[in-house]
Amino acid sequence: MTGALYRLGLFCVRARRPILVAWILLVIVLGIGVVVTGPRQADDLTVPGSDSAQAVALLEQRYPSVAMQPDPIVVRAPDGSALTAPATRSALASAVLAARSAPNVSSVSDPFTTPGGLSADGSTAIIALSLQRPVDDYTANQAQVAVDAIQKPLRAAGLETAVGGSIGEKLYYAQSVRGSDNSSSWVGIVFALLILLLTFGSVASMLLPIVNALFGLVTGLSAIMLLSHVAVLPTAAPALASMIGLGVGIDYSMFILARHREQLAEGMGIPESIARSVATSGAAVVFAGVTVILALCSLAVTRLPLVRSMGMFSAVAVITAILAAVTLMPALLAIAGSRVDSWRLPWARTAATDHRGWNRWGRL
Repeated sequence: MTGALYRLGLFCVRARRPILVAWILLVIVLGIGVVVTGPRQADDLTVPGSDSAQAVALLEQRYPSVAMQPDPIVVRAPDGSALTAPATRSALASAVLAARSAPNVSSVSDPFTTPGGLSADGSTAIIALSLQRPVDDYTANQAQVAVDAIQKPLRAAGLETAVGGSIGEKLYYAQSVRGSDNSSSWVGIVFALLILLLTFGSVASMLLPIVNALFGLVTGLSAIMLLSHVAVLPTAAPALASMIGLGVGIDYSMFILARHREQLAEGMGIPESIARSVATSGAAVVFAGVTVILALCSLAVTRLPLVRSMGMFSAVAVITAILAAVTLMPALLAIAGSRVDSWRLPWARTAATDHRGWNRWGRL
């Protein structure tokens, strides 16, 4: 494998610009695919074979009408007003009528004709929304479309709305997970920038692993979104894949960059240094990455569909991180050339500095 990686490193040096363009085009094409198709996300929280799963299956089989109870959407008029006002009642009736023709909607109750649908003071109403199949059969986006068909026109009319039941639980969980994605990733990137700057003492060396890791991460997440049309994607899987993909992407890039900087400091030529870095540190990257992939795929033996899917999808992010480390990173190093140590901090030491304390520890 070392010889193959050495040849791959030399190839990446010679074809550095085409490789960079290929990665950029790959990100663009996958991104367009995600925008056009959209992700298919759903959360299977059942435990196959458990008592609760058997009870739910029995309930759906023998009492389908009970198992598919409608979910409530609460509508409240602004303070000091009532839903029975002509304009408000007309807006409410129009929203109910329009929602009945929304995708995946089985029925929508009219609170003015349903017993108990309207409070005594006329300020609050309950609309019963029923989907065509159990809520777990739909993705969060599909459930949101059905709810929006009612909520959007009512909110536009100045009414307050809130959804409950199984649909409300699904949407709340999906929104809470999505709301944490960007913040956690950005915090990780900021800390990675600081650690890399302190480690290498160079702005250029700090940026290269980040750029490489982001290419691998974006590619991996786009591939995960597209694969969600083959296997259902858990709502939390992109967040988990982002954390794992970003971490291993930076780590694997650092392996190759650190070896390359040491060899340059010893006087080795740039093409030879990159090829040897890919052959040596790249082999460690591949071995470590395959180990992580096997560990994530081993979650397939669990009885939890949610955990199994999250492990399999996260493995995709690790695969793209490995590919970026052994193809894109050498190309970026070749493009950077002798500028790989540019914009050094004044107090930073060179890669060839003799760290005697660490050397003594290594000999020990």
